[in-house]
Amino acid sequence: MNVVFNCILYPLLEEFFFRGGVLFYLDQHDVFSRKIYSNVVVSAFFSICHLWYWDASHAALVFFPSLILGWIFQRSQSWLLCAVTHMFFNSIYMY
Repeated sequence: MNVVFNCILYPLLEEFFFRGGVLFYLDQHDVFSRKIYSNVVVSAFFSICHLWYWDASHAALVFFPSLILGWIFQRSQSWLLCAVTHMFFNSIYMY
């Protein structure tokens, strides 16, 4: 059951919220002068949210893959592509 949650459900929910919601909003409303700044802010928020279940070192390690996911989203505008990539990342990391 952990595989279903960690490699399918959580990536879908997280990418829908963080990339499809927060990052999309920041980019569409030009909250920051450059899109890289919104990606960094969302990645920091993403990492902080991982402190709920993981220790600080794990949360810090999540930051860099999150930047990649943000970059993918900003180029493709597809949170589903980010979710599939996130599933791949989790599969490699956890199993």
